[in-house]
Amino acid sequence: MLVSVLKKRGWGLGLTLAKRIIENYHNGKLFVKSSEIGKGTTFRIVLTADVIE
Repeated sequence: MLVSVLKKRGWGLGLTLAKRIIENYHNGKLFVKSSEIGKGTTFRIVLTADVIE
């Protein structure tokens, strides 16, 4: 799923909160896949699934 957000201003807290939620609450990882000035940034989120028997 690709999500695009275009804005010129902000506090910059969204990425910090996303990283904390992904890593602390879902045992996942957040990576920067690529970043180019004028083109944007692509992130990779890895979540593991628990198998319940």
